[in-house]
Amino acid sequence: GGMPSDIPVFTVTGANNTSYLRSAALSLYQNGTWLIDPSTGSIPYTGETLDIPSSGFTDKAVNTITIFPLVTFSSGFFPTALYLTHLEKITDVEFFFDVFSFKSGASFTSPYSFTTVQYLNRSECAEAATIESVVNMQVPDEITLRTRELASQITSGLDTPYDKAEAIEQYLRTNYLYDQEYTRAPEGEDPVDWFLFTEKRGVCANFNS
Repeated sequence: GGMPSDIPVFTVTGANNTSYLRSAALSLYQNGTWLIDPSTGSIPYTGETLDIPSSGFTDKAVNTITIFPLVTFSSGFFPTALYLTHLEKITDVEFFFDVFSFKSGASFTSPYSFTTVQYLNRSECAEAATIESVVNMQVPDEITLRTRELASQITSGLDTPYDKAEAIEQYLRTNYLYDQEYTRAPEGEDPVDWFLFTEKRGVCANFNS
């Protein structure tokens, strides 16, 4: 955070089955801003092997990924992966077990590694059902009628949650621009409505919302 967009901040090896890493997992939405749910639990991490949730997927790969910082990583959440089973070469770490994220208590520049499981079977994803979760499925009270109508329009005729999610993803990729110079929603405007129907440019928080 805070680095210019054209400055490399780290290199990666071993990520053979994914193009994505994650740091903080924010699940509480408030008026256009994503926050860490204050009820999220955490414990000190001391190098133990972690149990990942049972997914039911049959096709998976296990990789050991190494991150080589090119700048100083400040204390706070740092890049790992979702289904991480072991983290090494880094100390003073807090594990947020509800969301599988890791936070460092001090800044560091040294490389670190983690072992992670990636699930690869798209057909099994397509057949999977959603998990009912109040935290992750909340809908803000201020959502506008035309936002609801757009969601229904994009997913019309689709049966599975996976197909609906893919349709929404494709719609966002096709019709909106990732742009750090976007204009924020004016006071009193719902940020999601503003992004979808007026500004049509934004950053990760806008697309996620």
